[in-house]
Amino acid sequence: MGSRFHGRRSDHHELYHDCKHAKRCLATQAHSNRGGFAPVHLRCCFLADMYMQLIFGVGHGFFIFFDSPIYNWWLSVSAIFLNASWSLHNVIAWLKNKPFLSRRVSLIYIGTVILVQPYWVLEIYANFTYFHNVNTIFLKTRPLEALFR
Repeated sequence: MGSRFHGRRSDHHELYHDCKHAKRCLATQAHSNRGGFAPVHLRCCFLADMYMQLIFGVGHGFFIFFDSPIYNWWLSVSAIFLNASWSLHNVIAWLKNKPFLSRRVSLIYIGTVILVQPYWVLEIYANFTYFHNVNTIFLKTRPLEALFR
């Protein structure tokens, strides 16, 4: 199958991404303490979302410390939680933007979030089968990720 890092971001990019989420968590925490713009339940959702993405992102990054077969399982299982947190992030972003959108645009927004969920289920399956040497469907689905994100 080639390099085990095929199609993956570099370690530096992962670290940058995790640091960016940590900064967002701290900024949101500081803003909420000053009585910011959002209702309390939305602030809680923002914080939960950011901390969850940070924890799952860091957890997903630990795959690099293992060899096969633990590497394969870790990468496949941790991707499930990371993809779920991305989907939750999109729903929370919709809740945050909803007051500024017309009804029609709001329905299109959340509709696209719902319509891409089958792709993420397929991507989880493809990730698992690729890293367990079952098939190479991952090589066909991975380039579509940017479109569905």
